Amino acid sequence: MNLDELLFAVIVVLGVSIIFVSISRWLKLGSILGLLCAGVALGPHSPGIVLTTHVDELLGVAELGVVLFMFTIGLEMQPSKLWSMRRLLLGLGSLQILVTGAIIAAALFAVTAISMNAAIIVGIGLALSSTAIVMQTLEEKGEVASEHGKAAFAVLLMQDLAAVPLLIAIPLLSAVAAAKPDLPLWELVAAAAGALAAVIVVGRYLLPMALAWSARAGSTAALGVIVLVAVLAAALIMEKTGLSMAMGAFVLGMMLAASDFRHQVEVSVSPLKRVLMGLFFVAVGMSINFAVLVELGPILLAIVAFIVVIKVVVMALLALIFGIARADSLRAAFLLAQCGEFGFVVFAVAHTDGLLTDHDFAIVLVVISLSMALTPLLVKLGHGLAGRFTAKPVRLKELSEEMENHVVVAGYGRTGRLMCRMLESTDTPYIAFDLDPKGIAAAKTRGHNVHYGDVTDPEMQGAAAFARARAVVVTLEDMQAAARLVEELVNFYPHLPIHMATPDLATRDAMRARGATKAFCNMVEGNLFLGGSVLSTAGVVQEDIEQLIEDFRRDDYALLRGMSVENGAAVNRSSGDLVNADPMQDQAGPVQSGP
Repeated sequence: MNLDELLFAVIVVLGVSIIFVSISRWLKLGSILGLLCAGVALGPHSPGIVLTTHVDELLGVAELGVVLFMFTIGLEMQPSKLWSMRRLLLGLGSLQILVTGAIIAAALFAVTAISMNAAIIVGIGLALSSTAIVMQTLEEKGEVASEHGKAAFAVLLMQDLAAVPLLIAIPLLSAVAAAKPDLPLWELVAAAAGALAAVIVVGRYLLPMALAWSARAGSTAALGVIVLVAVLAAALIMEKTGLSMAMGAFVLGMMLAASDFRHQVEVSVSPLKRVLMGLFFVAVGMSINFAVLVELGPILLAIVAFIVVIKVVVMALLALIFGIARADSLRAAFLLAQCGEFGFVVFAVAHTDGLLTDHDFAIVLVVISLSMALTPLLVKLGHGLAGRFTAKPVRLKELSEEMENHVVVAGYGRTGRLMCRMLESTDTPYIAFDLDPKGIAAAKTRGHNVHYGDVTDPEMQGAAAFARARAVVVTLEDMQAAARLVEELVNFYPHLPIHMATPDLATRDAMRARGATKAFCNMVEGNLFLGGSVLSTAGVVQEDIEQLIEDFRRDDYALLRGMSVENGAAVNRSSGDLVNADPMQDQAGPVQSGP
């Protein structure tokens, strides 16, 4: 496409997508179905307005959305958490693939003219589910960390791991392989192992060093570019050695899961991930071939229904065997009932190698696309059936640190360090953010839960779960940044109490005017405490000292505000407190007390 065609395509795709997504969400069916319907409306097999000859290219680019999505999932999965899922991962995941694949393969071989080898590949390929759709659905509903969410994720991850032997098996079972009996399998395995090791080394050692360098340079933009290059490189290496691109991105993300930069990294890739994921679903909708659908009609719908039923029944029974409650077993089963986007890759390779005819290949593509389009309805049905087995709604948490009812500390200066210490002393859950790598490293030695991140970024506010926080304490030394943060929190999280420290009374007044719930002046209170100590040493009775301090505090420090006024500034000569007429013109950082 030339530039004019590209711009027109972007405008039409975005416009049509907005319309269909709005309708779908209004019907409470989620955004995925709306994106799929937008693709159908725009595709080459329907009245197609645009991109009618570029579906494959569009799907290839949009697949990067799945790669970035799996990277962000990896960021939430520390190796220790993954190891704790080994029972579901190796047990439930493996059995789901083998049992479902065997049943579908046997049925295909029995009722069609397909060969046994082709039936095996098609059976296992259709047993796989859509990582993109399932994880996006779980994330939209906030159910990633639920019991059925964990079970579904374990199965999906095992399916990604199964991509390696499946792709290796295709040339062995195809007619092309008969002419090449001496395929060096050990080279394929060695290349795959080498690629995996390279991604682990980069994610564990090299990438954190690069991120630390960008943080020292104070450039969050450079950090985002570094992360994007690393993710794409990991995906490319994995794809070239026969592994899943999504698996490479997931492993890289998992290596960064324990990093101080995890939250900022997630924020950096989040906007591009959302755009590409939306494009992916539009491209899937465009790939649905209605000519095949019209030709086969009820037979094709029966195939889709058969596959969905088999996948639901097998997954539900296996989940029950592995000790998952009936309600969660049903939810997980209906979540995984569709076929996966990796099937497009598997069957394309099988078609190229001669295992599938042109007609068979067209059929399986329509089957995958239709099953994916049915996912929102299947999820709704699964939740409805599962509701009969639960007395009350399950309280769910997001995977990101499972944070809820916590305190967010914005800034890890002297006051921030004191806040963290006080929160830990009272066993109050919290998470703190700062942009100073050295300070964060020092925080780790103290055992404080501090991460690298710019809390003035709305994306970071979402990653830190501000919506479910108990309170936010703003201890930023940059008062301009603090003012922006307060305004954003008041606008987007009006229910959230905002506490903060300020360097002077005028800044405190400005912050209160912007919506801060509680604002305290460090310098004034510190000097009052200092004065009390001096008076006590001088022999003044403690009751008189306390009364004097209360007099200074009365009526919002009226005595201090009434001291000498010169050129629009009130100066307390004894305490050194400066209150500017325009408080936001004072750029001096706060003099904060603390450990």
